[in-house]
Amino acid sequence: MTAPRIRPATVADADYGSAMVEHARSMALTSGLTAVELDVSFSNPRAQRLYERLGWVATGERPAPAGCAHGGFRRMRRRAG
Repeated sequence: MTAPRIRPATVADADYGSAMVEHARSMALTSGLTAVELDVSFSNPRAQRLYERLGWVATGERPAPAGCAHGGFRRMRRRAG
């Protein structure tokens, strides 16, 4: 994936996260994919809220590998089109 040319005032800018996720979805659509999936850490509820706000839906969960501090991951999916 090629990074979009976005230069926010700060990396914490909420619009930057939205733009990155939408860019990935757009690239998937251009590539002919019908859906995109990702895993989000249980320890990152802010990211999960962002994905949900952008139309992603939780489809499953899995535990974190041994020694991983994240506690587990939630699989999220969104149609590319």
